[in-house]
Amino acid sequence: MLSRYSVELDYSYTKREDLTRTHLSVVDSKSSPVSAGIGYTYVKGDNDNTNPTMHFLYFGAAYRISDSIAFGLTSKNFRGEFTPDGQLSKYDIYTGDLGLQIRLGDSLSVGLAYHNLLETDLPELTPPTIGAGAAFRWQELVLAFDLDADITNSDKPEMIYKAGAEYFYNRIAPIRIGYTKSPFVRKTGEKAEEDIISAGMGYLSQTGSLDIAFSRSVQRARNWTLIGGIKFFL
Repeated sequence: MLSRYSVELDYSYTKREDLTRTHLSVVDSKSSPVSAGIGYTYVKGDNDNTNPTMHFLYFGAAYRISDSIAFGLTSKNFRGEFTPDGQLSKYDIYTGDLGLQIRLGDSLSVGLAYHNLLETDLPELTPPTIGAGAAFRWQELVLAFDLDADITNSDKPEMIYKAGAEYFYNRIAPIRIGYTKSPFVRKTGEKAEEDIISAGMGYLSQTGSLDIAFSRSVQRARNWTLIGGIKFFL
C-alpha cells in the first residue's frame, strides 16, 4: 500500500439498464498508520422502468498489522427512491464490509472478505456475500482470481467467478483484460448465468492516472458498460 493522498472521479454508463453512475472518493494513506477514505456514488437511470435515484455513501479504513497482513472495514449507507409497480418507494439502509489481505511472499497475495454484514430490507441490493481471491505478480504481469458466494439463500448460494490480467507496459500504461461468470434472472423469472468479457487500459504518472474500460455480456448484447476515470495523487 503506497503512502499518499488520492482523489478519484469515475463515470460509467450501462446500456441495458440505462443507468449512469458518478463516483467520487478521497483516500488518505499517508498521514497516519490507519489508511482512511470516504466515497460517494450517485446512480440515476431507468432500470427496468423503476426510475431509480440512488445515493451511496462509504467510509473505509485499513490497517497494516504487519508487513504481510492488512485488515480493513467499510461502512455503507444507501438511500434513494424508485418506482416498482408504479408505486414510489424510498429507502435508507446501512451495512458494512470486512476484509483481510495476506502476502505470501513477494509474488503472491490472497484475500478474504465479507460484504454486507448487516441484514437490510433490500437484500437484492445488499446481498450477504463471502469472497476470496488471489493475485500473482511476475515482473510486469499480474494475474488475479476471485470467487464470491451470495449466501442470501444459505442452502443454495449463488456463485460469481472472476479472473483478470494486467500488464504494465513500460511502467506507465496498464493494459487489462477480465472475465466474469455471474447469475442473472430473465424477464420470465428463470435463473440463468452469463459470461462478461472486459478490457481496459490506462496511463499512470507521479501525479495521477487516467483509465478507461469496457465490458459486455456474451449472452445479452445490450448488457454493456463503459467506464472512465481520473485520479490525482497529492
